[in-house]
Amino acid sequence: MNRSSGRRLVDGQIVHSDAFPSSSFSYRRFLFVAILATVMIVTNPANELFSKTMDIVEQVTGRKSRQHDLSDWDLNKIMDPPISVTNYGLFTLEERHAKVVVSLLTKSVSCPYFDQRKGSFCSAVAKNLCHGNPLVYHPKSYAYTAHRTICFILVGTALLAFCFNGSIPPFLTQEPFMRALLTCFSRKHFSLLSLAMDLVNCSLFVYPALERMERIVPTLQDGKPSLALGVPEWTDFAFYAIVMVLFLGGGSNSLANFFFTKDPCFGFDTTVAAAVAYCSAIPSKILPFANQPAMLTPQTVFWGYLPITALLGGTPSYLVAWLIAGSLGVILAQYHTDNQSVLLAFKGLLRSAFSN
Repeated sequence: MNRSSGRRLVDGQIVHSDAFPSSSFSYRRFLFVAILATVMIVTNPANELFSKTMDIVEQVTGRKSRQHDLSDWDLNKIMDPPISVTNYGLFTLEERHAKVVVSLLTKSVSCPYFDQRKGSFCSAVAKNLCHGNPLVYHPKSYAYTAHRTICFILVGTALLAFCFNGSIPPFLTQEPFMRALLTCFSRKHFSLLSLAMDLVNCSLFVYPALERMERIVPTLQDGKPSLALGVPEWTDFAFYAIVMVLFLGGGSNSLANFFFTKDPCFGFDTTVAAAVAYCSAIPSKILPFANQPAMLTPQTVFWGYLPITALLGGTPSYLVAWLIAGSLGVILAQYHTDNQSVLLAFKGLLRSAFSN
């Protein structure tokens, strides 16, 4: 009997077949995801694609054009103008004076702040998700653009894992170097819970680290790709953001896998560890930690991960990868703080103070 028959190559790693589904690709799952996403995008009132589609259908069928009744979306905007409108593509959130309105599938659902059961949840949604920013690219915030890009990559790799074995296209994992870096986006299997946790962690911990990095990188004396290569200044932030996400996150997974070959380490947790450690090494008086409560400090989050993961059955490879990523995150933050120009840092603080 062939002893290697129980193994297969997934995301560039040799894994046991019992950890993955037997099929390599599911067209049914792909069609399901594609149809569901298309329906939600078209019927999202903020996209205005549904009304435009109906107009095109009327023109093609030769029906007489008529004045359409106002939709719930348009009527609510007139009767109760929103404070902010945030379009997430598949759905839209509107912040109002007494509620949050979720619009999807041509319908609108209200979430009132003063409801005894869900009032606190609605307030949290309004505070953290109703920001009125663009879907991906924000011309005034590199950190926001990077955060949204990471979130879309997490969703995309989760969908790939849902449709076939592995979350990274095979042509990207042929080279060992790329395979090592992309382990932070690799998934053993699709799970809505793990995807939700990755997105929450990205918003709570990675995004604040990116914001700090965006403020610090322009004040560096050395280590700027824009100075060495003559490229635009935004490449400085992009370079260090990639270093933190891929090199520190994916590299820590690969280092842990070098020592624990029987239980490979995948996932986004190491990037979170690097981001949390990066925040912990930056003086909080200069750059506040995302207005979090005093007990939720980067230090408590970092060290609290270890016992929680151990109690939940986490393997040693994940614990070691977390510690490696945290150490590298501190080193990166220390390099940035030691390499700051005092004059440029003071200029950045003044600019930040007057912009707020």
